[in-house]
Amino acid sequence: MNMKSLLIGAAIAFSVILGFVAGRMSSDSRPPEISTPEEMASALHAAFVEPDPLVRATEMDRLVNGMNEENLAGAISVFREFSRRSKTLGAFEFFAHWAKIDVEGLVAELDSWPDEDGKAQGVGWVTYEFAMQDGIDRAIAYYEGQSNRFKLVTGYRLVEGAINSGQEENARKRLAQNIVLKLLRERGEEGTLSFFENVPVGASNGFKRQLYLEVSDKLTRYSIESGVAFYGAHKHESYAKNGMMRMLGAWIDVDPMAALAWIENLEEGEERSRVLEAALDRWATQDEAAAIAWTRKQLPSPIIDRLNRRFTGSLTIRNPDLAVQLARGISDDEMRRKALRRFARYWFIRKPEKTHMWLVEAGLSESEAEAMIDELKATHQLRLEESERRGAS
Repeated sequence: MNMKSLLIGAAIAFSVILGFVAGRMSSDSRPPEISTPEEMASALHAAFVEPDPLVRATEMDRLVNGMNEENLAGAISVFREFSRRSKTLGAFEFFAHWAKIDVEGLVAELDSWPDEDGKAQGVGWVTYEFAMQDGIDRAIAYYEGQSNRFKLVTGYRLVEGAINSGQEENARKRLAQNIVLKLLRERGEEGTLSFFENVPVGASNGFKRQLYLEVSDKLTRYSIESGVAFYGAHKHESYAKNGMMRMLGAWIDVDPMAALAWIENLEEGEERSRVLEAALDRWATQDEAAAIAWTRKQLPSPIIDRLNRRFTGSLTIRNPDLAVQLARGISDDEMRRKALRRFARYWFIRKPEKTHMWLVEAGLSESEAEAMIDELKATHQLRLEESERRGAS
């Protein structure tokens, strides 16, 4: 027999086999009508021992989709029997359907489930259904009661259930935050990043972005080098909008001077100015004295002007002497005048003579200081008269 005849014969044989298998697989993909546990147990058992893997997979899928309250007990008995098989075929779908049919029954059965991998699947789907049906408080309580091993492999189901249930954003944020913290603590950077990468970009309700923000924040606090690298690897993704500030916010909390040095090395432009100002604002809420000391050492620039204006305003009442010194550091004359007018508006009645002195110290001439105070007095008088007229009418 020549090579051509062999090839033709092989092709015919392959076609016959393929047609036979396809015929068996496509004979009936609808869920079967099985009304008793005994019928379900018999059908599933036959599927488990089916030697043809394609036929076995198709039949298992069909039978699991046909599970209901009436035949569930039969399915449970067979999956228990075959549970110790490595990665039991259909276990994922089986536990998912079981949780929807009878989640309370699944909870009770899991205590004695013979296979740890299967039990992990069950715990995950119970957590998912609790979040979907009863809200995150019950889901979190159940999840927290599990071993660390089960938490590591089922955490995403908790978040997924909360997202798909349509619960409000703060609840989803809390879940994402808890998951990231646990991943970092129990699986380190590698496990956390692996979890993040496996979440699809199209996950519902913007979960990928929510998770990105939490990973960026917590990873930076865990390791600044890793946080910066994470930002750099994802900064062009759609879910990473404004990601630089998220990373820098955490960095400012940990090491503000290093964060500011990193910002100063960015390319000059609007984004650099915006980020630097936001970073100083954040630092000032934690250590205003340190933020002010840093600002006063910088060369004049539009951003330093804005920072000096901000600090002048925040210190007007608490420390007017320092507020005046910062106002003097505003290089833009119009911005300095507006900052000083707001400063003087608080003090010109309380301490009129001192106010004049402060304004001169801040860079106004004697006549400019006097004119500003006179203007404030006139405005104040007009408001008093207007108030009196309203009261009289």
